[in-house]
Amino acid sequence: MALDPSAEYERVSEKYASVRASDLVLYMAAAAVLSGVSLVREVSWVFFAGIVAAIIAWESTKFRLRRNARYFADSGR
Repeated sequence: MALDPSAEYERVSEKYASVRASDLVLYMAAAAVLSGVSLVREVSWVFFAGIVAAIIAWESTKFRLRRNARYFADSGR
């Protein structure tokens, strides 16, 4: 099955778009909930650092996916 490089680039760009405002709101809401929980229960800073590291890793993965799709689209021309 042959893939259309430009269509694949559009699909990947749409599905793995860079961080949106709604994503930022979700991240901030999760941080607020965890901060509230940490007032009642002990929440280690390692947990907070792990969440930040996971967000950074996910955003860098999306960046690499978009970059690879762009290279694929450029190679098809």
